Amino acid sequence: MTEVFDLILAKGSFSGRGGHILRGTFILYFQDEGVFLSTSEDFLFDGAAEPGWALIKGIPNSSSDPALHRAPRVGDLGPPTRFPFPEISGEQQLPLRHIQSLEGFSTLILWDYASSFLLGVGPFSPAKLSTK
Repeated sequence: MTEVFDLILAKGSFSGRGGHILRGTFILYFQDEGVFLSTSEDFLFDGAAEPGWALIKGIPNSSSDPALHRAPRVGDLGPPTRFPFPEISGEQQLPLRHIQSLEGFSTLILWDYASSFLLGVGPFSPAKLSTK
């Protein structure tokens, strides 16, 4: 995470679910009137058909958690693919669609929209209001 960010809102760490590898850390920051995600340089995800990001409150226990199915899709981690799924690694940066605040959220999730499967979670904590 080498860029300068306007305002860091939260920080967290990823962990995989359902046998998937998802690791690294991330920050959520406010810039240009929106919330953005930036992952660490050591970010690694082992791949899925249609991985996308969503925000929820709490940490889901399984793919059947109703909160996951209601969670707004806020970004994509690459385009939809077919098996064998490509690994995604390194620093990733993207805006979180339709999100102006993290109020009411505590976890960034990676969800496979093709199979409705929980790929990983990233609980986050609010950062002290400062610039990097």
